[in-house]
Amino acid sequence: METTISVQLSDSIAETARELSLGHIRREMRTFAALETKEKEEGGVLYLPLEPAGYPISPDDLDFGSGNPTATQIKNASQFSQLMNQIPNPGQKVWIASGEVVWNIWDMVLDSMQLPAGGPTRTLQELKTNFELEKRSDMKGDTYYQTDYSPDGFWKSIFDSQWKSYAFSPQATSTKEVMSVRTATGCVSDLEFDTTGMSFTAEIILVTLMRPWWSPWLFSSTTWRYSPGSLAAPLSDGLTPPQGVMTMYPNAFLVARNVHLGLDMSRLKNASLPTQIEQAQALSWSAFQMKGANQSTSMVGCEANLKLSSDGLDSSGLQILGFSCNKLPKCPNPDLSQKWP
Repeated sequence: METTISVQLSDSIAETARELSLGHIRREMRTFAALETKEKEEGGVLYLPLEPAGYPISPDDLDFGSGNPTATQIKNASQFSQLMNQIPNPGQKVWIASGEVVWNIWDMVLDSMQLPAGGPTRTLQELKTNFELEKRSDMKGDTYYQTDYSPDGFWKSIFDSQWKSYAFSPQATSTKEVMSVRTATGCVSDLEFDTTGMSFTAEIILVTLMRPWWSPWLFSSTTWRYSPGSLAAPLSDGLTPPQGVMTMYPNAFLVARNVHLGLDMSRLKNASLPTQIEQAQALSWSAFQMKGANQSTSMVGCEANLKLSSDGLDSSGLQILGFSCNKLPKCPNPDLSQKWP
């Protein structure tokens, strides 16, 4: 069965993201769960791409302020935290939120936890106190726990060396591809184009998520269990595919910029592209939002800006392509040889 170029590109981006994730693991063992298997997909980290395309995001969206943040900065922090703390459904190849968020699960664990006799009760109290201190409320009255990212200002020139130059060369396949076009009235249609001589380049970076309000080392600890009679649900059974209320959680997000789709605009099928693209409200192809907004993003109002040239299409802004997720072992998984109350 013939594989389209857009699918080849999405697969290639996913593989690059997994490689970047493994690099982060080797450099920051305290931040990411250890990988205990040779198979990346079955190991401690899994990359889940967004579908059908990326989320355009601007530096303004990532400004959370400090000290006395403005109403806009509080809104930014709340929206970002909500997006980054959605828990994905297990067993999916793309990002599909389960409807639950990380901080609710953390709250459940702390509230339902029982330690063995003589266990570190002081540590547990410190975890609970820290979690309560990090509680925030946005201008709508919605509760969130702020999630930050590193490096701060990753889009600035000082961090250019941390961006990976990415180039894609498609395998031999059909020269016909389609972009997804959305009109101002919301109608979606396919726009065919000729890929003869096509090239594709971009810059990508994996941005680490930071949550000062939790300690994920607890998920690998055998020194706690749920209190007898607790209705708290298991986080993960550790099987493949796993079952539980939080079998994985996002630890980083993949961002692209300076996306260039090189096309031979002299090809007959491409001659009308400039007019059709100009009239489109939004345009996406493969994993990328080339123009306009992704309607499923919580970053309301941010759009990808597209420039047409004699050699193709350019979309220079930032867009989130997917999430690197930590997979949990069996949890809780108490050591029953210990003395429990």
